[in-house]
Amino acid sequence: MINLLPPLEKAKRRQEMTLKIVWNIGIVLFASFIAFMFMILSVKFYLDNQIIIQKALIDYEKERSTQVQELKGRVNNINNTLNELNIFYEDQFLSTELLEQIETYIPGGIYLDTYLYQSKQSLVSISGYSNKVETVYQLRENLREVELFNDIQLTISDWLQTEAINFRVTFNLDNEL
Repeated sequence: MINLLPPLEKAKRRQEMTLKIVWNIGIVLFASFIAFMFMILSVKFYLDNQIIIQKALIDYEKERSTQVQELKGRVNNINNTLNELNIFYEDQFLSTELLEQIETYIPGGIYLDTYLYQSKQSLVSISGYSNKVETVYQLRENLREVELFNDIQLTISDWLQTEAINFRVTFNLDNEL
């Protein structure tokens, strides 16, 4: 094929071809730029969404952590209460054991009416009734033999009476059972 166009026409066609190439390159670059912008924009939206999700997770964990701290506080309060109860029960004086021990020293014919224990002074007071005065004296002697009981005081309602006697015995405890 022979090109018989004049040189001016040939130059004009080359310019048109160059212009078309420039336009094609421009359109491709512009389309690439737009595509790149959409890609950047989608990454931005994705990261914004991830930030919102992470903030929600942080808030959830903070709330859960607060609940855990509240539960720990409740558990500590319950533990402190239980420890105080344990200390109370460990330090508690069992007066039933003392009464059982006193009962072993009471001779027959004596009936107890009252039993009183004052923990501050470690003072025990018992009162009752007996048929004979000798039985009351025997009770006092039995209590004197026990090292646990100190300062034993016997009070009889009527010292002249020998039968149907009301009495009261008070004593201090040396150490607790």
